[in-house]
Amino acid sequence: MRTPLPFHLATRLILDSISYSNPLPPWADALTVDYARREAVLAETADAYLAGKRPSPAFSILIPAKERTPRRWAVLSTNDQIILQACISTIADPLDEKLDRRTVWSYRKDPSLHRVQFIQSQFTSWSAFNGDALKRAQAHSSLLQFDLEETYKHITLDSLFGFLTPLLKDPEHRELLEILIRSAALPSAGLPLINDPLFYVGNAYLSLIDTIVRKHSPNFTRFVDDYRVFGSSLTELESMFGLISRDLRALGFPVNPRKIKLGSTEEFLDIFLKIKKEKSSSTSTYLAPAVLEDVLEPQQLLKLVSLVVTSPEEYMNDGFGRLALGAIRRLRRDSQIARQAGYNEISLDSYQELLWKDTSLVKRLVDLLELYSRKAGEEWRAVWLLYLAEDLNPSDNAKSSIVNALDTTVRAISEGANIPPLVRLWARRAWRSSLPPLDELDQLSYLDAGAFCCELSQ
Repeated sequence: MRTPLPFHLATRLILDSISYSNPLPPWADALTVDYARREAVLAETADAYLAGKRPSPAFSILIPAKERTPRRWAVLSTNDQIILQACISTIADPLDEKLDRRTVWSYRKDPSLHRVQFIQSQFTSWSAFNGDALKRAQAHSSLLQFDLEETYKHITLDSLFGFLTPLLKDPEHRELLEILIRSAALPSAGLPLINDPLFYVGNAYLSLIDTIVRKHSPNFTRFVDDYRVFGSSLTELESMFGLISRDLRALGFPVNPRKIKLGSTEEFLDIFLKIKKEKSSSTSTYLAPAVLEDVLEPQQLLKLVSLVVTSPEEYMNDGFGRLALGAIRRLRRDSQIARQAGYNEISLDSYQELLWKDTSLVKRLVDLLELYSRKAGEEWRAVWLLYLAEDLNPSDNAKSSIVNALDTTVRAISEGANIPPLVRLWARRAWRSSLPPLDELDQLSYLDAGAFCCELSQ
């Protein structure tokens, strides 16, 4: 490459924060990275792609989506994710400038200098979005709420690169970005679902939608594809929505018919205040999103896990379930750092003790593993449960019968001839005490990394 990419920064971003937004956990987490060696490998890989070599096909997996059909997510090799992030980092500022911060609250570039984080906390941003909507609702009598139908599917890659090309000053960076995105995309499926960097790009692209909405009404607020438009009467908003939906269809973005709401702001305020009251109730099962911003306390994480395991159809999905998976990872990584630093009290130890003592929860986990490991299309939920099961392996002799039953179930899954390869690999991964070096895994495709991790031949 004539112009180097910021590989060091991109490596830190992917390993320290962005990987938590991936649909699947990594096969191994590492605290130390040989950055010089990694940058050399990344530069060599990028040059090979520019010379005609193509990335390994991205591993893809269907993830349940609340109130929608399951969505297919792509998982690139970690090194390809780093190259992708490096390319996007070169246009992060101009992409951020595409957003009107008075109306758009999602996927904002994080300005903090004291931490390695690409975007601002989405939990904090969601709270700010609701706060802005509340303020607007108090000043207007009527509200229109709508979102788009399968938004990313309707972002065609040709239109996306037409949008990005003026921002990408280096043609090699543009070519690399296109190679990696197209390698993860399915035909006619639009922008692939990967992780936060692609969501950041997609959020900036939706500034084109903002322009259409703003033409008809400047008084709106947005979070990703969730729009709230305010006006003085229902008649005014109903007429306005007809014009907005017409213009959006012409651009190729249909409105989701199931998510259109037109009503008074008084109704909205009543619902908002009711939800706020429920959130603050000590007896509510609600777990405030802001809690997830950093590392959860053991009791909080147990509450979150219990919610997902108790009601998987409601919570074990690409939204809440994916965030819960990240919360488990964050506690493990935080405890790994604390243990290496010599701390005696490790939060993970407390959480694990609470978890395996909750026999009803463990029994539910065993039942769900039996179900999802053998049910077609449920590989992601099976992996979710297997990842959770890694914290249910007490080191002393106080294992309960139900924990022993879990052990038997996981081992049976790891050897099951009819179990999907991904699930079988994660079952084997669950009981390994040592893992290969991170660098050796990060250059492989996801499934190949799992096979290498478990020392299996394909």
